[in-house]
Amino acid sequence: MAAQTAYVSLVRYGEIKKGDKVVITGASGGVGHYAVQIAKHLGAYVIGIASEENREFVLGLGADEFIDYKTTNFEDLVTDADLVHDAVWRQDESHIGRGIQALKSGGTLLSLMVHPTEEFIEQAKKKKNVIVRRMNVTDTTDHQGDVEAIRSLLESGAIKSHISQTFSLEETYNGTPTGRNPCY
Repeated sequence: MAAQTAYVSLVRYGEIKKGDKVVITGASGGVGHYAVQIAKHLGAYVIGIASEENREFVLGLGADEFIDYKTTNFEDLVTDADLVHDAVWRQDESHIGRGIQALKSGGTLLSLMVHPTEEFIEQAKKKKNVIVRRMNVTDTTDHQGDVEAIRSLLESGAIKSHISQTFSLEETYNGTPTGRNPCY
């Protein structure tokens, strides 16, 4: 699902093209680590945003540049991106507002977690001629085609899945000896 989310966001909603400059926030996360690889595979120049402890991981995924969000506001360094792929959860539009600042006129903001208001979308268009799209995998019509594309990318080695931790089936049950469910 994480790979499909990244693929649908970049390919269907973002209409990514070879040579595009793409900013990926949350580049070390579940969706983000696929987004970096997919964007790079499709010929984009990729700027990964994550914490310093994930620098080597994100660069190892293929990012051309890395920005540590804890020490630097990415929108202060990047103002000419074609796409901003935002997978950071916030309760409001403040983070995607920062993404708009990183886009050039005519760029596209892909919001995966925040539901921008109509007013926000209109302001972005009026102020900077930016398209704001709230991405949703269930809105696409070619689920099988997306899954096939991802399968092909995985089988060819163009993208790889990173597994940060595994659990036994017993550990996923809430009645574990620790009394907590590690999946929540």
